[in-house]
Amino acid sequence: MEIRELTKEEKQRLHLKNEPFLVYGRVVPSLKDGLWSYKIEKFLEKDCYEMVFPEEESFPLNAKVIGAFKDKELIGLSVLEEGMYRYMYLSDLKVKSTYRKLGVGTSLIKASLKLAKELGYIGLYTICQDNNLGAATFYLKNHFVIGGFDNQIYRGTAQESKSDILFYLSIKE
Repeated sequence: MEIRELTKEEKQRLHLKNEPFLVYGRVVPSLKDGLWSYKIEKFLEKDCYEMVFPEEESFPLNAKVIGAFKDKELIGLSVLEEGMYRYMYLSDLKVKSTYRKLGVGTSLIKASLKLAKELGYIGLYTICQDNNLGAATFYLKNHFVIGGFDNQIYRGTAQESKSDILFYLSIKE
């Protein structure tokens, strides 16, 4: 597997379709004395369903994009944007479903963290819906920590029952 930053030309022609994922539970964060903890709630089988995110038209302007390739085929990518503060924003991370659970996502996180360090950031942050349990537990297994919770963001929308969790990963010296 090859992990590398995409060229400007590759960013214009290479994309990965968003694929369905199973919604089978949620992460419930709690804050006490300035420390975040969480519990995992798994849904009953009858309450599980598949979801797919809408397709992106293109990468955000000035985004850095790191691709994972197997035999020249794009199998995963991470999209990084400038952060307002000292953390670079990981705005998208996706791996083709047939390559999930094979270390592709973890390799993309490591490459993203390396790039963030080269650009002067102290780490990465990302946002994940609380009911995207697969993604949330992936971030936790990759040493991200919970740094915030937004239970207002989806008010007045069809996704009103969801909340966003902010995850942070600091560069270790």
